[in-house]
Amino acid sequence: MLRRTLAAVCLAVLVAAPGVPGAARSARALSATITSPAAPQHVVAVQGPVQAPSVLVTWERSDPSATAYEIYRDGTKIATTTVSGDPWDDLSYQDTVTPSSTHVYQVRAVSPAGDGDLSAPFGIRVRGSVDVGSGRIFRVDNYTGTDLQRATAAIAAAHAAGGGVVRFGARTYVFDQTLVVAGDDVVLQGAGIDQTFIQPGFAGTAGACDTPAPLIAFRGQRTRLSVTPAAPITVGARTVTFAAPPPVAPGQVLVFDESQPQAGPFVQAANGIVQDPGTGSDDRYRWDANEVLAVSGSTVTFKYPFSQPFTTAVRPQLIASGYRDGIERLTLQGRGANETTYYQLLLLDQVAKFAAADVRQRPIAARTPALHSDSPCRSSGPVCPGATTSATACW
Repeated sequence: MLRRTLAAVCLAVLVAAPGVPGAARSARALSATITSPAAPQHVVAVQGPVQAPSVLVTWERSDPSATAYEIYRDGTKIATTTVSGDPWDDLSYQDTVTPSSTHVYQVRAVSPAGDGDLSAPFGIRVRGSVDVGSGRIFRVDNYTGTDLQRATAAIAAAHAAGGGVVRFGARTYVFDQTLVVAGDDVVLQGAGIDQTFIQPGFAGTAGACDTPAPLIAFRGQRTRLSVTPAAPITVGARTVTFAAPPPVAPGQVLVFDESQPQAGPFVQAANGIVQDPGTGSDDRYRWDANEVLAVSGSTVTFKYPFSQPFTTAVRPQLIASGYRDGIERLTLQGRGANETTYYQLLLLDQVAKFAAADVRQRPIAARTPALHSDSPCRSSGPVCPGATTSATACW
């Protein structure tokens, strides 16, 4: 943090004492120190669609004195955003970048006292269409059959090639059952949210928290490891030593799960489960997912600090497939204006590093519940009982 002392207010005052010529009666130094703002915390850069990619940079308000923020890409200032109105707003910037490029972003807070320190850097690799799997584009309308058959054939061709972009045209597609994407490096891409629409041809369910067949499901595979931590995992830890070398590699994602089955508060209390939400001591929802950064023998360094504690009994699960899939530039919607049933428009099941950009839910007056998901994505918004998180948080 930078500290600046204003010389103009540093005064030495000498006053002659009465009757004592030349004597110093008092000397007083006045100084004022003005502190520049703290560095912004939790800077994150997220890519938009692989078609004409952009990067959304967000950060956390770390100092109430900040009146503006400077955004740096690769060490060069590229923009300044001004805080206007609510100081909790104006905490993001969208940067236009070229595909197949790598960048490092930092943010600096600015106040009347001066410029603060730069934030910690955040690096991102920006993918273009050529970086998705094989780099090929598989157009749905080049295949034959129903809309579902066309899309399924295009996805199968992408998988056979090692991944790629499955592109939908500028029209409405109707699926008579769930479209399943199973595997790595497949991105479903439309012509734009106002041009490509996908909707079900089947009825939803009558209850908001029932589980209807999803419209689109991305499914990966999860394998439980045989190793366990040699010591309990604490909140904030990034390094875990296991009882034996774990069969994992950098870039893979592990899921840690010691969450409790859904039950009423009296049942949980009878089982000795601590229920204290908001304090970090709630034992009901001990679940976290983390990316492996480095492996050295039995010690694994993870990319992020753990948000939950875990005991030595936890057996992590490795996400074996379902990496780097995505969906972008289209609208998922209900069947029509008079729809009275609920839909699960998007299901993320055992996937990691999933990306969604420029995707819109449009129920057309139909009702849509919170989208169920069992994937390492942040939770936000309402969640039905039994659901682990809301898939909308991954968008």
